[in-house]
Amino acid sequence: MIAAKGSPIQPTLDSLKGKHVGVLQGSTQEAYANETWRSKGVDVVAYANQDLVYSDLAAGRLDAALQDEVAASEGFLKQPAGKDFAFAGSSVKDKKYFGDGTGVGLRKDDAELTAAFNKALGELRQDGTYDKMAKKYFDFNVYGD
Repeated sequence: MIAAKGSPIQPTLDSLKGKHVGVLQGSTQEAYANETWRSKGVDVVAYANQDLVYSDLAAGRLDAALQDEVAASEGFLKQPAGKDFAFAGSSVKDKKYFGDGTGVGLRKDDAELTAAFNKALGELRQDGTYDKMAKKYFDFNVYGD
């Protein structure tokens, strides 16, 4: 979730009651927000595309926006329009909607490729290389743990 820098907003029901939270229409974030927050007093506002969410957030028509962390970081926070915004609170975690973390697409039937990828990633995590690379490019834990 992102909000204005210095905002007290957190991705919790208590913090979001009475607030306007933008989401991408048809996204897992919309499904999560509708089921978890909408019926409990949070105004969940769905938009046809992510740029409209960011535009209304920047214009002050939204209090916060819930979206994928990679999309938020690369598509907004690291752009000039996002300079006055930041991640608000901890990552929203719900395995039902978001799984274990950010995923990588591999050919489903290619067990050899999957094994090689998992082995290489495990080695990078074990020797600390992964953490160094992740800190260079991401402002959050992209691995999901």
